[in-house]
Amino acid sequence: MSNGVTLAKVGVHILASLGVSKVVRDIIVNNTNVVTTADGVKVIAGSLVLGSMIAEHASNHVNRQFDKAYNWYTRHEADTADTNGAS
Repeated sequence: MSNGVTLAKVGVHILASLGVSKVVRDIIVNNTNVVTTADGVKVIAGSLVLGSMIAEHASNHVNRQFDKAYNWYTRHEADTADTNGAS
């Protein structure tokens, strides 16, 4: 992949990770009751674990979809070049 495509892939990955982090944080903040310091520590630990698991899964999904789209595009460009060159 070219540098531009790699940079675009990193940008999409960062955007997806930020979106997942925001959603997970909002779900946790709106659905947990922290009464004691121990509760706070448990919520923070759980949110880090859950957030990292979801972010990893989302990252793998985004990378697969990006690669599929890029492969389709390169095949389409090659087919178009072959069609135009054969005429």
